[in-house]
Amino acid sequence: MLEVPTYLHHRFAQWNQLALMKSPTVLRELREYLRYAIERDGLAKFIALIENDLGYPLYKAVADVKAALSHEPVAKLEFRAQGYDYDLALDATIERSAFESWIADDLMKIEEAVDDALGQAKLDASAIDRVFLTGGTSFVPAVRAIFDQRFKPETIETGDQLESIAYGLALIARSENPAAWSSAALNS
Repeated sequence: MLEVPTYLHHRFAQWNQLALMKSPTVLRELREYLRYAIERDGLAKFIALIENDLGYPLYKAVADVKAALSHEPVAKLEFRAQGYDYDLALDATIERSAFESWIADDLMKIEEAVDDALGQAKLDASAIDRVFLTGGTSFVPAVRAIFDQRFKPETIETGDQLESIAYGLALIARSENPAAWSSAALNS
């Protein structure tokens, strides 16, 4: 008995990588696995998802649940897609506590990044006078809690979380030296 290679699972975890799986080589490999699969239905649905470019709609449904969990303790995941030779349906009730356990490793990485930034700046969290949270992830209560635990509440600001990233990138692009904002420059 062989397991489906982990690289396929890793690619599935990122919607932009899922689109790249539509290559003839990967589809041929998946169909070969399907011939010997014990759980044929699940693998066949995965292949249909790739062949019919349904990755983004699936990830949109997941993003909607994540957004709902930022405001509610429970949210419903609903995804449906039908075609000539496939019928995909996913209905699940997701609890925020389960979601937070799934992202525990990511939360730990965020904590480590905050600690690393403070360490590299040689600053204590109490010396920070402004923390600006941006991006959709800043709505996640467990992410917000990381900052609430480290910084004084009056220092934390938010605003236009989804638009501020684009605005910041535009300001960087307009600057005299946009390369100074690259990760290589920031890490030096």
